[in-house]
Amino acid sequence: MTTSYLPPVPPSDPGPGAPVRLTARRPADLLAAVPFLLGFHPEESLVALLLQAGRVLLTARYDLGDHAEAGVADLVEQHAPSGVVLVAYCADAVRGRAALQEEVDRLDRSALDAGVELVDVLLVDGRRWWSLACTSGCCPSEGSPYEPGEHPLSAEAVWAGLVARPDRAAVVATVAGPAEEDWPDLRRRVRRIAAGLDRRTRTDRQDALGRAVVAALPRLDAADGARAAGPGDDACLELALLVRDTLVRDVACALVTREDARRHLALWQEVLARTPPELAAAPLCLVGVSAWAGGNGTLLNACCERLGELDPTYPMGRLLTDVSRRALPPAWWDALADGLRRDLGLQG
Repeated sequence: MTTSYLPPVPPSDPGPGAPVRLTARRPADLLAAVPFLLGFHPEESLVALLLQAGRVLLTARYDLGDHAEAGVADLVEQHAPSGVVLVAYCADAVRGRAALQEEVDRLDRSALDAGVELVDVLLVDGRRWWSLACTSGCCPSEGSPYEPGEHPLSAEAVWAGLVARPDRAAVVATVAGPAEEDWPDLRRRVRRIAAGLDRRTRTDRQDALGRAVVAALPRLDAADGARAAGPGDDACLELALLVRDTLVRDVACALVTREDARRHLALWQEVLARTPPELAAAPLCLVGVSAWAGGNGTLLNACCERLGELDPTYPMGRLLTDVSRRALPPAWWDALADGLRRDLGLQG
């Protein structure tokens, strides 16, 4: 399952890292927004959008064959939205309709009885889309053209710095780390840098981590183009070595706020892109925390999958996997981060 949350409404004078608000008034608008809510263009998927007060609270995606086992109804019960939109993306329109009907029947037996409105049921075959909830005859029987890339809302989202990758595999690739042929050189650098760091006390290393993060953030833009402005190889490897110690890593976690999550995400993605696999667990967790705090459930899920491959016993990886599985909203990070800051003496 993939889950993502819409960021809060931005202030009247948003800064460069402020959340983005997209307005969808018609089904075609919503279909153009879905790839940006998920972070990629879905295929062979069932997508559920949970609405609250006219806003998207949560976007969940299932592989089309897995949705029955996972169940949208469980998410509806957990988050108590006011409405739900279901979208099936399936090249086989007959199969897509069947999947939608199965989920509608399941919702009819539970969530809809509790007053949750089924706002729309949409089918996309890659070329055209249909609203299966339309009973007024306004929707053409042959469907409407599906061209999300041509929709004005897509241009608005791209202009605001949002990204919709071609597919989920492209998202997973962003947390894969450096190419294998780069590992020998990176490991040589690691040995040299580690020799100096190991002579420092933990307090010195915590202070060094905090200073490095605070210094790096102003140079990082919220968009994908941040990489050119980020730290170099040695600086990234030093950060990866510093966060090996969980009490140093926790300082980096405590610095993440929901308001600045995208810049923290850009930083730790830079670090991860230069980190050989034996050091990747802690930077992966920091990417995951920043993704969660920023509402990017797709990227959080990708981090959890790679953490499971690298070290399934890594405690923070298991915590993030539980966050992902339970689809906990970013607001939960506020309480966790406050407690972490108190424990580390970073408040006051």
